[in-house]
Amino acid sequence: MVKEQFDVRKDLIYHPFFDGEQRGSHIKMDMVVTTPLGNVIIAYKSIKALRNR
Repeated sequence: MVKEQFDVRKDLIYHPFFDGEQRGSHIKMDMVVTTPLGNVIIAYKSIKALRNR
């Protein structure tokens, strides 16, 4: 059995893009585990409301 290395990051903030533009909202992820196969979001939070810029 081969044990893979995992990169664990906490309290990451992701600013999504749509149609090439960064949106004003964000997603706060409590924990993200990165493996050689990709990212897995373990838990996340979102903002309460969207605002117009």
